[in-house]
Amino acid sequence: VQNGRYPHWTLNGVIYHICFRLADSISQDSQRSWMQIREYYRNLSVVEKRQLTEEERSELARAYSEKVEAFLDAGYGECQLRLPDVADIVCRVLDHGSGTKYRLHAVGVMPNHVHVVVGFGDGVKMAEVVQEWKSVSSHLINRLLHRKGELWQKDYYNHIIRDRIEYERQIRYVGIKNARVRGGM
Repeated sequence: VQNGRYPHWTLNGVIYHICFRLADSISQDSQRSWMQIREYYRNLSVVEKRQLTEEERSELARAYSEKVEAFLDAGYGECQLRLPDVADIVCRVLDHGSGTKYRLHAVGVMPNHVHVVVGFGDGVKMAEVVQEWKSVSSHLINRLLHRKGELWQKDYYNHIIRDRIEYERQIRYVGIKNARVRGGM
């Protein structure tokens, strides 16, 4: 754990599903509630000195992801990404490095968060690219909206897509999320 956050896995030649959120999209109380679910299962494993069963891992994944997704989809916060000009800024920023640093497979801009299915070029660091996306888009969006301050949450979610079936599922999921879908695995 670094600076209170877990490091993100980065591997060459894989495709990721990345999600990043507006700073006001999730309250601290909600985050604490989700972390309690995770801690319950982690403590269960530590106290009983055993690995979680497949059923327990599935329950953890389901409980945690359902709560997070339901909360995100409820549209909390100011939802600046709902504005067409703001969503367009995010898409233009994402498009800027596509084909050189990374290859975009799908992009979904929701009212308070963004989904990206992306593969990175050799030697390209995911954390640096995501930080660049957020930094540049934040500057442009804040200028457009005549606002100051933090736009995005500091951290982001990423998931390694392991096979074609999962790739197609992630593309469909992002596509349902109002995506611009392109390319293939």
